[in-house]
Amino acid sequence: MFTVSNAIKNIRRHSHKSILYTLICIIAVLTVQVYIAGIDRTEAQLRQLPDAIPISARVASLDASRFAGLQITEKTVDGLQSSAYVMDLELTVLFRGGIGDFSPDDYRDHLKLNVAGINTAAALEGFAPGDVRWLPGYDAGILSGNDSVCIIDSALMESYGWSLGDSIQLNLYRYRYLDRGIIQFEPLELKETQIVGEADLSIVATDTDLPQVVIPFESGRLSYHGAGVDFIAASAFFYVRKSLELNDFKAEMKTIQLEQFDPAKDVSMMVIRNRGTALLVNDATFISAATRLQESLSLLRRFLPLLAASLAAIGYFVAYLMVQNQREEYAVLRLLGMSKRKSMALYLAEISALTLSGSLIGLTISTASGITGFVAGVWGFALFSICFILGSMIALMRLGRTNVMLALSRAE
Repeated sequence: MFTVSNAIKNIRRHSHKSILYTLICIIAVLTVQVYIAGIDRTEAQLRQLPDAIPISARVASLDASRFAGLQITEKTVDGLQSSAYVMDLELTVLFRGGIGDFSPDDYRDHLKLNVAGINTAAALEGFAPGDVRWLPGYDAGILSGNDSVCIIDSALMESYGWSLGDSIQLNLYRYRYLDRGIIQFEPLELKETQIVGEADLSIVATDTDLPQVVIPFESGRLSYHGAGVDFIAASAFFYVRKSLELNDFKAEMKTIQLEQFDPAKDVSMMVIRNRGTALLVNDATFISAATRLQESLSLLRRFLPLLAASLAAIGYFVAYLMVQNQREEYAVLRLLGMSKRKSMALYLAEISALTLSGSLIGLTISTASGITGFVAGVWGFALFSICFILGSMIALMRLGRTNVMLALSRAE
């Protein structure tokens, strides 16, 4: 209590010096707050970058000339669906279809329908669930399931005289891709399918044949499994989650048979041009922006040790100048019987009180003016106070080595 009360008396007695010391602290802490705010804003921009510049990716052919009508293996599909780096995945699988049972030998006369399996409405450009006339109790959620249901083009509904709720025998054939671009159709499954939606599918934009029937993606996969045939998807598009972990994302994609497309790679000798094993990642803009932000953040962080040393040096010099004129008081206190430890504690309490007061005023100004948020401001307050007080303690240690008799003789 003695130390605190005497420290307050000293602050009042040397009011002009105390005010100057406090002003120096306020200016210094505001400088630190601007520095901390720079780091905080840069980190916030880096965190927000994935939302500001989303990275899209799509599976492509080996020469990146095709993005639809591909052969994407089931291992790749499963890997994309389970990956923590993949979001908003859009998948399609293509079939040729006919109505009713017929012999595979007669498929040319019956396979007149283009059937698309999709896992989300977004997988077909121009296909809007709001434009679909749904059977009561159904909506676009059916596309994420594996029920034997379908959405039929309005013109096809009219030509066959079908109505919502009708069941049809949908005969599905798979695409089989041979060498030199030859395509064959092989039977998969004759499945009883309920019509749960009607829409104008002629407005769909696609790089393949215009679909007339839409079924759930997983329902189409089950048809492959039922026939004991290796499943292949036709297209895959998605956005990258955790964009700041691009290298880990790309490494994981390699494990599911997807290599990032390299335009310099010669694929002219590849036999099958629609094999879906290339991954086209639209990340150039994101990488450029992220690199600039990371470099700025790295530069700011490298400056931290220099800033801390500067604050400690300023604290040392300001405290040193402040206590120089108090050597005589120190000598008197020592002659009156006060120990060196208690004398140092007295001056340290005085300087700490002034430092913390100036820091709190600076923190209040910075948060009130919006220079920093409260949390960042507290970090700046702590950084300044610790460094400044450490520098001041070094100055006080020099005061503690003062020769008492010599100080008094100089005073005389």
